[in-house]
Amino acid sequence: IHVSTDYVFDGGKATAYVENVAVNPQGVYGKSKAAGEDGVGTTLGSHVIARTAWLYSPFGQNFVKTMLRLGRERDAVSVVADEWGSPTSALELARGLLGSAGAGGMIRRRGTGPPITSRAVARRTGGLVRAAFEASAEVGGPVAEVVDIATADWPAKAKRPLNSGLCCDLFAGTFGYRAPDWRPSVVETTVRIVKETPFSN
Repeated sequence: IHVSTDYVFDGGKATAYVENVAVNPQGVYGKSKAAGEDGVGTTLGSHVIARTAWLYSPFGQNFVKTMLRLGRERDAVSVVADEWGSPTSALELARGLLGSAGAGGMIRRRGTGPPITSRAVARRTGGLVRAAFEASAEVGGPVAEVVDIATADWPAKAKRPLNSGLCCDLFAGTFGYRAPDWRPSVVETTVRIVKETPFSN
C-alpha cells in the first residue's frame, strides 16, 4: 500500500480527478511522489496506490490544528479561498487503508478522496476553516474571523494545484469503503483537538 498525494496533479482540471487521469506534477514534492507511484506500479504486481489530500487529525501538526492555534493568537486569519481539494481525516484514511489491506490485496488500484471544498469559502459545503472554527466555538475553543485571500496573495514556496479534488469511486467499488463527508469528520476532530489542547481565548 503506497500513500501518495494530490500534488501529482497540476490542478488545471475543473472537476475531481479520477484515478486514470495522467499525472502532471508541478513541483519537486509532486514529482517525487509520482516517481514513487511509478516505482510501485512497475515493480509490484499486487499493490494499492492511495492518493490523499489536506490531511488533518488530532495528532501531530496539520492545517486544522494550525488554524485553531492561530485562532487563539489572533482576531483574524487569512486563508486561501481559491484552492479546492478533498479534506481528509487521517483516521478515516487509516480505516480505508486497513480495509484495503484486508481485502486480499491481489489488485492493482489507485485513488481515494472525500467531497471537495476550499480551505475558506463555500462550494455548497462551507469552507474547511470556517467549519473548524464553528465546531471549536461550540465547545468553547478558539475562534477567529476568516479573511479570504487568493493563492497569488500567499507567498508559498511550492506551487499548489488550484483544484486537487480526488474521486474515490474506484476505491469504493473495489474495497467497499468510501470516505465520509469531511464535515462531520472535521467537527469530530476539532472537538477532540480543543478538548485535548489547552486552547483559550
